[in-house]
Amino acid sequence: MHAKQWSICSVFLPALTVSINASFAAGQAGQSPQTPEFRQAIRETGFTGTVWWMPSWVLVQATGGVATTSFEPLRDYILVGVSVGAIQPEGTVWVQSAEIRSSVVLRNSSGNEYTPLKSFPPEIQTFLSDLKAGFIRRFDEMGKAGFSRRFAEVGKNLELLLFAAHDADGRPLLDLQQPGTLAIVLKEIAGPGESIYQWRLPVFQPSKPPKKIKDVNPRYPTEARRARVQGIVILEAIIDIKGKVTNVRVLRSIPALDEAAIEAVKQWEYEPTLLEGQPVPIVMTVTVNFAFR
Repeated sequence: MHAKQWSICSVFLPALTVSINASFAAGQAGQSPQTPEFRQAIRETGFTGTVWWMPSWVLVQATGGVATTSFEPLRDYILVGVSVGAIQPEGTVWVQSAEIRSSVVLRNSSGNEYTPLKSFPPEIQTFLSDLKAGFIRRFDEMGKAGFSRRFAEVGKNLELLLFAAHDADGRPLLDLQQPGTLAIVLKEIAGPGESIYQWRLPVFQPSKPPKKIKDVNPRYPTEARRARVQGIVILEAIIDIKGKVTNVRVLRSIPALDEAAIEAVKQWEYEPTLLEGQPVPIVMTVTVNFAFR
């Protein structure tokens, strides 16, 4: 009887985690949701607005790399923000929420498309409402600070879209470990045809991958051993800028083994992950294998 965990590492971004072994992602500390790497202005002639891909780490960084309850709801989703307006002589005519939701998809390098979720738990809706209110305040402040007055309108008309980050087995929808692209596609709302806003992957290459400096083997639960329950538990863990595991959750469950896997991973410690010489928070996907031998 044997319980084992793997820690093979490769780069990805946590909101779109992809691996059945250990993977990690990093974002530069102190970046805000207005980070240029993830925000592109609408570029079609006669239109204005913005397209955002908002990886979950963008929201984590404001807490100094420590997971908070306010961040937790978004760990199951890919968050995208879109606002589009047609510039008219009398002012900007903004595309309404329902039309954005029916016209925006995610597309990966293989051409697979994913549509926004139509429903989610009430607590997620509350979180999105609070998040949007924050964006509106931020854009309004930018307008008052001397940026284009259109900034305030962009914030008020920003539609936040959620896409599922994983399938039912905990596998991510998009492979961010391999070179390729992630595209947010606008269909027929910024002019005829498709408007494609694309990011090259992988986005980040930390200068130093996470190295485990404290390992704790999982305990094989007595009842599970007696019942000969075995298999692989897939977990997601947030590692803070000090290398401490601050939060663990189950992506693929084996109920009799989940708690033992979580208990072990919570005790692991890592050397801080560095991006351009600076410690950064990361999200790792790890597997814990419980097997009889």
